[in-house]
Amino acid sequence: MTGGKTILGRMVRFILSVCLIACILICLTVVSSFFSGPYERIIPLVLHSQMDEVTLTRFDVNKVRFRWPQRYEFEGVTGRLDIQGQLFDFKFESLVLDSIRDGLRKKTPISFEVVVSQIHGDAAAVQQGSFDGLIEMDPSHVTANFKGVDLEVNHITAENLAGSLEWSSQRGSLHVQSLEMAGGSVVAMINCDFSRQDQLDAYVDLSNLNLSRLALEWAESANVFPVRGWISGDITMGGTLEDLRQWSARYERTNSGKSDLTYKADLVVADGGIGAFIFGPAQINVLGRDDRLNFETKPVGFYGGTLTVDGTMEVVVEPDYEINVDFDTVDLGLLPKEAGGLTSNFKGIVSGALQLAGGRDVQSSIQGKLMAEPGANIKASLLKHVMDYIPNSRQRKNFEEILKKDGFVNLSFAQSEIKNDGNQNLNIKNQLKIKSLNIDYNPEIDIRMDGTIPQWIQSISTIQINRSQP
Repeated sequence: MTGGKTILGRMVRFILSVCLIACILICLTVVSSFFSGPYERIIPLVLHSQMDEVTLTRFDVNKVRFRWPQRYEFEGVTGRLDIQGQLFDFKFESLVLDSIRDGLRKKTPISFEVVVSQIHGDAAAVQQGSFDGLIEMDPSHVTANFKGVDLEVNHITAENLAGSLEWSSQRGSLHVQSLEMAGGSVVAMINCDFSRQDQLDAYVDLSNLNLSRLALEWAESANVFPVRGWISGDITMGGTLEDLRQWSARYERTNSGKSDLTYKADLVVADGGIGAFIFGPAQINVLGRDDRLNFETKPVGFYGGTLTVDGTMEVVVEPDYEINVDFDTVDLGLLPKEAGGLTSNFKGIVSGALQLAGGRDVQSSIQGKLMAEPGANIKASLLKHVMDYIPNSRQRKNFEEILKKDGFVNLSFAQSEIKNDGNQNLNIKNQLKIKSLNIDYNPEIDIRMDGTIPQWIQSISTIQINRSQP
């Protein structure tokens, strides 16, 4: 649940965009019933049609062809749709409606084919897509079945969409039976009860979505964690249409209105990783209300030990976040070489905790404490500053030999306090007891980190000692 645009927010808006497309097609089938007679000419056309609280406020067509017996072909379709006060501008390269019967008194089966150039609004954006299906309608009830290919919705590419829509004065429902995206699949159901103050509930099921592909497509700022893995699980939401409208505006930071939208997610990430680091299967539980969610993981396997993560995050563009990471008996010797000085300069088992914070309105910071179990080792070259404090003795000669071999020195006690000083540096204060040298050593280590915390994770710099006090 990290990134410039959260998985939860993006996924819900993707499904809402599919619902939007279906609403537009329904309105267009109503508008098309006004056409009659065989003709082919360029016309300026502005029509108004209304179904419940969905209003087609503008509808312009560059060219219309009528083909006998009941087929309409539209080119260069543009218009504006008003769904409960939210405006959506749309542009279709082409739209074909077939088997249209006169009037709406009987059920009217209508097949459609549409190539979308663009749909844009506060709640959703469709960059491209080709759709076809069948709509059946009477004055009080509409059902639709549709398919889609070559989709780009809210900057997410997808394939093989299949779904259905049902709409009446009492209820509306959207069922996405299948959707292929990011190497996996999505199934979703959204229901709205218009007779109960537009009560809304939604369910989304994710199966083996590639996190790195999602992060790549959604990355619109530097505040995106370099995640990878395969995510599965389910997301549920509840509230009203007004809650959803307010939530969507908060998501885009275009409105500060309050929303009572609630959501819950139970997710599993397999073969996961962040930056150069990998971790075992992770179970993630999410609870949220309005624009803020809380998340936590069960203990996750991590380089011979475990880590547990919990925190809070805004469900908005460029979210602010606070994350707590607890480490338990992690083996530094198993870390990847990309971890830089952590693997080349230290060996041993480490436990501790880190607190991360950042986002658009919060300065990136890291603080925490780590402690090594007895038997840990440190690179002798990091201790060369203590040479002047060791008298001529067997101990000094042994230490000089270790330095020549670029070896390690055993630590009887080791503890580190980590703090970000606000200038893109991590300052690490260490307490080391070296029994073999009969000395206590308290070095400070600076790690230069440019950019945000996600960027820090991708480029851990070489550790350098800037001052020390034995």
